Amino acid sequence: MNTLTWLDSGWRDLKHGARLLRLNPGFAVVAILSLALGVGANTAIFQLLDAVRLRALPVRDPAQLVEVRIEQTKDGRTGQFRGGGRI
Repeated sequence: MNTLTWLDSGWRDLKHGARLLRLNPGFAVVAILSLALGVGANTAIFQLLDAVRLRALPVRDPAQLVEVRIEQTKDGRTGQFRGGGRI
């Protein structure tokens, strides 16, 4: 019985909110656009973080990855090693 009371109260609140938004359409448009922009921005940022930071690298042992670069310096070419693994 308590669940039905909660659903009935929620339904009445939704109808009341819809009536108020219908009375002031300018506010309704701004509110809906703000919510849509916020949800879209949040989704885009999470997808970026998921791709860059959260998702694991598709290799067996990511700690073994290394980066070897050859950079030009004033006195000629020098090699540079960065990484946590063994060569």
